[in-house]
Amino acid sequence: MALDAGVGAALSVKKEHVSELLSRRNVVACGVGFKEREGRITDEPCVVVSVTKKLPKAQLTAEDIVPQKLGEVKTDVVEIGVVRALQGHQDKWRPAPGGVSVGHVAITAGTIGCLVHRGDEIFILSNNHVLANCNKAQIGDAIIQPGRYDGARPMTKSLPCSSSCLLTSASSRPSVRGPRAPSPCSTPWPRPPGRITE
Repeated sequence: MALDAGVGAALSVKKEHVSELLSRRNVVACGVGFKEREGRITDEPCVVVSVTKKLPKAQLTAEDIVPQKLGEVKTDVVEIGVVRALQGHQDKWRPAPGGVSVGHVAITAGTIGCLVHRGDEIFILSNNHVLANCNKAQIGDAIIQPGRYDGARPMTKSLPCSSSCLLTSASSRPSVRGPRAPSPCSTPWPRPPGRITE
């Protein structure tokens, strides 16, 4: 099955079965992704069914067991734990998780999309306009958390911007100055995260 056709089929099947899947005990989310086998993501599209805890079939009723296939599309049951809404996203967070307020010192505020790793370094991932001020950032500019609009004062709670987050092009496809920069929309996070101080 071609990848595009497989993803399309999985999307269609998920749309058809989402209400039924979400009504099962322990199921908290339903989406489309790629099947995981032995800890590795494959290139096989599937319907991903997220549960708070994977349970043995013996502990589930027949109605609560997620079928291995829906039509011709396989399912993948993934344990994600209890889902809770993030409270206080505009507060100061140390370490700061995805979803909280952040921004280049010259902008109002945006959000951290997620944390990503490259070797031993941790990076925050967000949009260009949030971390690089629409390609106007300079090496050494502060990234503040929370963002100014959400209560931070300029030059407090700052993270130094390094060459790996300096965007050097104002085009729609920004380039990044620096060796092996991880993404045009990420900036280094101090290691360990506890180094961020008042």
